[in-house]
Amino acid sequence: MKLNLLPNIIDTTGRSKAAFVAALLMTLASGAAAFFMATRSKDILDRTKEALSTSQTAYNKTKAVADAADAMITRPELKQLLTNTKLSNDMHLASTKFPDFYDKIFKYIPGFYRITSINAVPASGQQATVTMTGTIKNAQQYADLTLALLRIPGAQSVTRAGYAGPSYVIPNITEANPVPIGRLDTVGPVPVDGIDKIAYFQSIKEPEGYRNSGGFGDLTPHLTKEIRPGESLVTMSVVVGDDLTVPNPRATLMSLVGTTPTPIPGATGMPAGGAVAPPAAGSAPVTPPTQAPSQRQVGK
Repeated sequence: MKLNLLPNIIDTTGRSKAAFVAALLMTLASGAAAFFMATRSKDILDRTKEALSTSQTAYNKTKAVADAADAMITRPELKQLLTNTKLSNDMHLASTKFPDFYDKIFKYIPGFYRITSINAVPASGQQATVTMTGTIKNAQQYADLTLALLRIPGAQSVTRAGYAGPSYVIPNITEANPVPIGRLDTVGPVPVDGIDKIAYFQSIKEPEGYRNSGGFGDLTPHLTKEIRPGESLVTMSVVVGDDLTVPNPRATLMSLVGTTPTPIPGATGMPAGGAVAPPAAGSAPVTPPTQAPSQRQVGK
């Protein structure tokens, strides 16, 4: 027995035909999409392979040039040439470090501090130590000098030594001498009695005329004038945050020892290592110019 649960108003025949047509259209659309995607993927793959082939060719050319450059750089004569060139450029850049540094320091040295010597030494790649020696007159200048040097840009610390100013002595108050008079510790006490006090001061003789001390009056060129009467020689050391390191030519050139240059066909000129090339046959020998080392004279 077969039950028909669908109402009589529903037409099952038309619906079946519409579903069959829809399924057929979807199958055709899926096949067309699959064919398009396969064709598109094959086209992308072919273009990628072509680009890879072109890149591989460029890579091979670049690698060949790089390998040739590496082989050339490892040649002793080229290594020496590059080392000497870099050393020359570094020395040229470092040639102005110390003059510029001294010019910066001089602006902050007070006028009452008469310098007799100054020296700057690199302590590290970030610090330099400046040691200067000069004369001052009293303890107040000794204190002011420290404050003045701390104004140097990048100054981190200031140390001082050497001040030996006059030492004064004030006697104790006594009944016979209620108002004691101060004196230098190098002289005797001042008498209390008025007549003796007058005689005491009359006996003190001040030097007259030119004293001829400390090298003043000596006309020898570049002679450093030392301490004048009443002055004290002090040494100031300032740590400044400046880089004064310079190349080490000897260490750099010694690193090339053992590299024997091979002759390059058709090449002429100056070989590496700083040696002068021998003159050609029939030409006069070339004598390098000699020049006395320069010295920066510092005076104030």
